[in-house]
Amino acid sequence: MQETYARAFRSWRSYQPGTNLRAWLLRILTNLNIDRGRRTQRAPQMQPLEANDYYLYDKLSADGTIARIYARYGVALREATAPGTTIAVVWAGATPYFDHRPSVDLLGKSDTVIAHEPPHPGVLYPGHMKWDYAHSIGRLRPDVVTELWRPTPADLALLRSAGYVRVRQRSTDAYVRRNARGVDRVRLAHLTAPF
Repeated sequence: MQETYARAFRSWRSYQPGTNLRAWLLRILTNLNIDRGRRTQRAPQMQPLEANDYYLYDKLSADGTIARIYARYGVALREATAPGTTIAVVWAGATPYFDHRPSVDLLGKSDTVIAHEPPHPGVLYPGHMKWDYAHSIGRLRPDVVTELWRPTPADLALLRSAGYVRVRQRSTDAYVRRNARGVDRVRLAHLTAPF
């Protein structure tokens, strides 16, 4: 009601003396309510992320899409590791978002060193043709490596020489740095990796 009087005061010049003042004020009130309704419809739905840590997870389709599966894996990684644990991933989307841990992108989409390297020969697969395990694992030393992209025997030897131990998961292998702290290896071994 106060807004009605404020708007009437601002547009007092448009009031024509001799007309019904009450009807003029009711029209202003009606227009305010219409404007408020339109504003509400246009505004995005607001939901605090802190209240529901699974907000984006819930928004992903319920049909078991790949993004949802990686999101579930990210949540499970968060539960199996302590804050500050560095996790190396191939699929640097939902998993790092949901694990809330520092991540190393093994395919280098967010790593300038790998981005400037030439692509590996083979099938054209944009975004998946550059990797350098000597840099991503040997130099950056993540605590957990969730998966490898097209590993060769030389890549596996590099992991072993860098002090990584294989942790067999239900669907694939993960690797944990031998002296890594804050990693529940038993819980990690029971995760079902999405790949």
